Amino acid sequence: MVRKVRKIMMSLDEVCRAYECYQRVTPDFLPKAGIIACKTADGAVILTVERTDGASSQRQEIIFKGFDIFKPLIRFCIENNILLPRDGTKSISIEADKVVLHMELDLSVDMPTALRPMNMSHVDEVVLENKRKSRS
Repeated sequence: MVRKVRKIMMSLDEVCRAYECYQRVTPDFLPKAGIIACKTADGAVILTVERTDGASSQRQEIIFKGFDIFKPLIRFCIENNILLPRDGTKSISIEADKVVLHMELDLSVDMPTALRPMNMSHVDEVVLENKRKSRS
């Protein structure tokens, strides 16, 4: 089975920019505040946002897990012309200094039989056929 595997590694600065991009197109995604920091912990992305109301400012941490991490990263890739397979299986791993978007695409699903890679049984058939032809 042919598989294509891609990893897109984003630094925390890029992850922060991804959330800013997503906030632009989805205004209700975050409170009306500026993102001032981004960190990772326990499989989550944690944004620190700051709201300014006149003379006072208020900081708040917002935790994103699971699918809420995907949406901004995918939007960031689209805006920056980073190709993503639509049908690929996607997952995320979160490390101390980066977020990694993993994609795996099964390339043999729609491939005609004649173009599929040969497995060992096909090779054995070819060898036997060649032996038969050489005897005749």
